[in-house]
Amino acid sequence: MNDTVPGLLRQAVQECPDRVAVHLLEGDSSQTVTFGQLVSGATRYAHALASRGIRQGEPVIIILEHGFDLLASFFGAMLLGAIPSILPFLTEKLAPERYRKSLAALIEVTRPTAIITYQEFGPEVHGALKQGDSVRCVLLQEQIERADEPWDDELAGWSASPESIVLLQHSTGQCFVNWGTTARRSR
Repeated sequence: MNDTVPGLLRQAVQECPDRVAVHLLEGDSSQTVTFGQLVSGATRYAHALASRGIRQGEPVIIILEHGFDLLASFFGAMLLGAIPSILPFLTEKLAPERYRKSLAALIEVTRPTAIITYQEFGPEVHGALKQGDSVRCVLLQEQIERADEPWDDELAGWSASPESIVLLQHSTGQCFVNWGTTARRSR
């Protein structure tokens, strides 16, 4: 058995696709997501990124509110073999100009090839981009097909090794986390 995240996810979706993988809580309501739904949503995002030329090992920034699409895009980037990084969504608590400057600085340091966000947030993202940035694609959540996506055994993330980087975390400096149990930090 493969004890990497995609290996465990593959095993779970093969053995019990209708089993609940995640409970998404929002206020007084909740949504359950099965392993089958998670992999289907993740595969949609993986295919959308791949169709825009995003490749294995490339960072992908995700700026979405907490919910199914955040989860599906995160796992979709991982299943593609890309390196997802979740950034906070702009709220009334954050000054737009300061947020845009922080995003621009993060893009310069991280060198992502794609950013996933909402259509209404597109102008904020484009306002943070500079000529010559590494970003080749701003993928809008509204562009993702809603139909179930079939299992795709060819996605590079399924065969990731425990040494492969699985995510990039920014809140306390940069943290590259491997598929296995170790992590590498850089500041």
